[in-house]
Amino acid sequence: MPDLPHARYQDLLTALTSEFTHTFGGCTIIHGLAGSYLSSAGLAVRDRINLIYTDTPYSFKDNFEIVSTYAHELKTASFAALEEEAILVAAIPSITRHEVIPDLVEGFSRDSPRKYSSVLTHLAYLCFLR
Repeated sequence: MPDLPHARYQDLLTALTSEFTHTFGGCTIIHGLAGSYLSSAGLAVRDRINLIYTDTPYSFKDNFEIVSTYAHELKTASFAALEEEAILVAAIPSITRHEVIPDLVEGFSRDSPRKYSSVLTHLAYLCFLR
């Protein structure tokens, strides 16, 4: 989301931090990333953004509807809180440190049973200025 000093941006960042912390046990925020976008007038604009993300306990494949609905609700709430042309909320499956890719582990036989833990879903919240 834009790294702006306006109250509505700070309030949304605080609300998302609280939401992700209480819902998923925490989140990570990276402040002040350099960004750029093409405005609706066709001008290239540089800005600073904050990236906020969290992991969910849901398997992406098995809970696609739940994750999609949650991401849609985040986007809807963000549009209501901010005056932006575009808002991106992304849900991305990711492999956790607990997962093992057997073919890469030395001495692991292709005939051995393959055990995988559930894939956690990354929810990355991005918002672009107009």
